[in-house]
Amino acid sequence: MGEGYVEKIKWAMNQPLKPQDSLFILIGIFLLFFFIIWADGWYRTHKNRRLSQKFRKEYPHAALVYLFLENQPVEKGTVHCINGVISPLFFISAKEHPHKYKGLAFYALPGELTIQCMVPVKKRGKKKIITTAPASFSVETDASYEMQIHLTGWLKVNMLKGYEIPVVVQEPVQKVVHTVEHRLKTPIFTDIVANYRIQELKRLVFAIVLLYSLLGSQVWLTNLPKYVLLIPFVLCLFVLIKMITVGTKQFYHIENTLSERVKEQIQIQFQNPHPIYSLFSGEVHLLKNCLICRQGGILHLILLDQIGSVYDLAYAGTYGTVKTMVIEMKNGKRYKLEFFGRHKKELSLVQAWIQKYNPNIMVQ
Repeated sequence: MGEGYVEKIKWAMNQPLKPQDSLFILIGIFLLFFFIIWADGWYRTHKNRRLSQKFRKEYPHAALVYLFLENQPVEKGTVHCINGVISPLFFISAKEHPHKYKGLAFYALPGELTIQCMVPVKKRGKKKIITTAPASFSVETDASYEMQIHLTGWLKVNMLKGYEIPVVVQEPVQKVVHTVEHRLKTPIFTDIVANYRIQELKRLVFAIVLLYSLLGSQVWLTNLPKYVLLIPFVLCLFVLIKMITVGTKQFYHIENTLSERVKEQIQIQFQNPHPIYSLFSGEVHLLKNCLICRQGGILHLILLDQIGSVYDLAYAGTYGTVKTMVIEMKNGKRYKLEFFGRHKKELSLVQAWIQKYNPNIMVQ
């Protein structure tokens, strides 16, 4: 019985590829990528929910704070805790929400609390991030609050449940104009790891479609066996495993050595517009205390205060098309950022940024 199935599989794999078969396989690849993106978002959402429930069990008298934007519940955003203790943001169901809408909320321990909110909005088809000024108010035991964020950057906090009704209004952040030559951009995703994964998936989709088009045409025209079309799937699986396991290993290793305050500062800088420059197989994000670098499928976190020296190279075999910046850390580790083609001139901008925030480095 088993041999009969094996023979049928061999017979099916050796049949010439039909045009509709190519279409079905291509659709299957795209569905796989969309499923991975959805599964990653689902995991992060439920992870925050579990952490918040754990926070609530450890601190049963914590207050609950609901986020609103122009009287509408907030569904995306981040909260930076400057003073006090809060839980991760999590979704409140419509049944539990005071306005009967699904929205974000967080728990806060009683005492003085100072926070800063960032909420993405779309205005005239363009994405914009509203950053409020730090707001301070006293959190009571077992209370609940409504935090209203206005498009101008004003922040107002009203008590829904408690003994006193504080009203906190903060002025919007005054933007400081810097006369620098860096172009500021906003990443696709405001989460560092999620942005890395979506960029790698885009690169993988392009490579798989190109490879599948070449192999599909050969199978169709030359009657090659169908099993050669498994090559893109095998490569796709290999790259996905590398992205999930090895791709973020170095980033998390460095991040785990940082304090929660520094982690939040890095996340806030990443969410706001900042200089982003293209590399040969990725990009580098310039932040005030670190570089976030995606290159060769690996996500790197390079702390500026740990850099010892910086120098650039131009390999003879590249015929002047690639210029490399070598960053040597104080512990001896080296990072190579490769700038290709017209992006070679951006190497000096990245070097100037590093020197600005770490003037003690040695430039060779």
